[in-house]
Amino acid sequence: RGLMQVRERSQFERFVARLVATQLDAGQQRMINEAFRAFDADKDGLLSREELQRGLVMLGAKADEAKQVVDELDVSRTGRISYTEFLAGMMDLRGMSPEERDKRLWLVWQQFSPDQQGLVKTHDVQAALAARGMTVAEMPQAFLQRLRRGSTTTMSFDDFKGLFAGDDSCCLMSSFVGGLANGSGARA
Repeated sequence: RGLMQVRERSQFERFVARLVATQLDAGQQRMINEAFRAFDADKDGLLSREELQRGLVMLGAKADEAKQVVDELDVSRTGRISYTEFLAGMMDLRGMSPEERDKRLWLVWQQFSPDQQGLVKTHDVQAALAARGMTVAEMPQAFLQRLRRGSTTTMSFDDFKGLFAGDDSCCLMSSFVGGLANGSGARA
């Protein structure tokens, strides 16, 4: 059921989930690891579109819904879903406790290299997101408004969290894996 909700997330939310997924310790994601291995029929460490669709249908998804989920997860458009793409799809940032969500968003924030005061130039955040594949069209409106103010505008971690909280570019997520991806796994 959890992966089926991925299509309800905004582009920004999916992007942030992918950034978080790159920073998690896979060894501490036992249930997600087991699901990935169960779906990976040929044991090559990647899920083909067919493997993932078959797995989702076996779990009760309709074939057309499973195809949509696979389309959303295959962000690199290779026809293969990596573990990171799968993990990001499982991650329900809005369904986490505020403390757990903040820990995950902090992992993303640190990738922007904040200065000694904990600030990052808004333009630098945009450049970092673009370097990781996010287009301007996928960014939240509040962030674009900050960009229009000029490249000297800075952001704090709280500003960044506010962008995530205020991202209304898609409907809000419903509850999704009931803790499956909520286990702690952040690397120190």
